[in-house]
Amino acid sequence: MIIFLYGGDAYRIQQKLTLLKEKFISVRSQSKLNLSTFDLPKLNINELRVALLSKGLFSEKRMTILHNALTKKSNELFRKTIAHLVENYSLLQKDQKNIIIFQEGEIKLKDLGTEQKKLFSLLKREKFYPEFRPLTKAQAKKWAQDYAEKKKIKIEKRALDYIVDSLGNDLWAVKNELDKIKCSFKPTTKISLEKIKTTINTQPEENIWNLIEAFGQRDKKQASKLLIDQIEAGMGTDYMISMLAYQYRTILRVKSYLERKKRENFSSSQAMAKELGLHPYVFQKALNQQKKYDLSELKDVYRNLLEIDILKKTRQINAEILLNLLILKN
Repeated sequence: MIIFLYGGDAYRIQQKLTLLKEKFISVRSQSKLNLSTFDLPKLNINELRVALLSKGLFSEKRMTILHNALTKKSNELFRKTIAHLVENYSLLQKDQKNIIIFQEGEIKLKDLGTEQKKLFSLLKREKFYPEFRPLTKAQAKKWAQDYAEKKKIKIEKRALDYIVDSLGNDLWAVKNELDKIKCSFKPTTKISLEKIKTTINTQPEENIWNLIEAFGQRDKKQASKLLIDQIEAGMGTDYMISMLAYQYRTILRVKSYLERKKRENFSSSQAMAKELGLHPYVFQKALNQQKKYDLSELKDVYRNLLEIDILKKTRQINAEILLNLLILKN
């Protein structure tokens, strides 16, 4: 049995994956030892065979989660691994004893190798879940309303809208802000727009841009200091990684757009921001930052951030150290 989770909305993908794992363990009464997670580019064919074909401990049922099957990777070993998956896809699909979940981010067909395109074509036919596209602003507001109701947060609609307008459709950021609000007010308190304006922390976005600015200027000392300052100020690494990934994805979108359209000097910033669906302020920030990177450098940074996010969620690892290493590496 194969399940394919992919798209640009990292929060909803992670939530769906967590739900599937919990269901596998509870409903099927499985041991956590029967659940494995692998970063596919780091496996050779023999290791992949073992990961996919071995039986579960104390049970025949097994869940295997594979990350980065569709990442941009060019070495021969990885191509053979993907080719092996394509060749054996129908067997894996029919195997009801093993649940195989492919988890990916946003897919760009032009970045895929020949075998990866074949695999992507097969995975897209799976019936369980559509692509997790980033929510529109209206959808994000509905999601925030549902989350607030679920967490029993009493908040005015216009206050909730203000949070989404301030933080955008980054669901990690909206969730973290709502969780913080829940802890800041008594359960009986009706939270107004005026209260939100005095408590909502929109400063982290500016701080993240300052970190990116130092990073782009290769000022490792300043970038490392800003990273430590944000962590000491209470910004969680989950939130920081999601914000960095979101902003670098935005810079990458602007850079790719400019290289594709060759329009940097032929259209107003406002028109380009509208075409990309970005707030003018965010677009201007990304426009300034993209000049400091080659397209390949931006892709490397973004990919490294996604890898750090996966490592933090699948292993007992210090994300702060990995972020500092990323700063020192570039």
